[in-house]
Amino acid sequence: MESSSEFSISIRPYDAETDAASVRRAFIELQEAERALDPHMPPGERVVDAYLESLFDQCERTKGRIYVAVEDRTCQVAGYVAVLGEVPSDEPDDDPSPYAYLSDLVVLSDFRGRGVARQLTAMAESHARELGMPRIRLQAMARNMAARRLYERAGYTDHIVQMEKRFRTD
Repeated sequence: MESSSEFSISIRPYDAETDAASVRRAFIELQEAERALDPHMPPGERVVDAYLESLFDQCERTKGRIYVAVEDRTCQVAGYVAVLGEVPSDEPDDDPSPYAYLSDLVVLSDFRGRGVARQLTAMAESHARELGMPRIRLQAMARNMAARRLYERAGYTDHIVQMEKRFRTD
């Protein structure tokens, strides 16, 4: 493994021609990591195409964007972030102003621990600010402590806690 002093990343907008396979692979890795936390989630390979189609559609409808992190020396995609730009509030008891939504953040396992997630998060926040959004929201799995620590260090705080109770189905 190379030393961190040799490691450098560039963040750029997603390009379908060059990035589709890498983003697809990254989503599958994310989904499988989340399945390790919740085995009820479907396998990444089964949902990746429908999920990405929906994500691209949501980005288009909300002035959102997908950014990829590319390792400068190898030109390998290290991860991606998807930010929905202008999400309307759909709850009558919520702040009525639109907000940005950090939908996906994934760093491939070979690139973790090198600040890539921080850079991708900062890019998503920059996009939200450029659109004039007053805030950005996200959700993380309750058991994904690494992601939650990352977001807390970046200044995110709990807004709504969603809880779940599974019923036996026998």
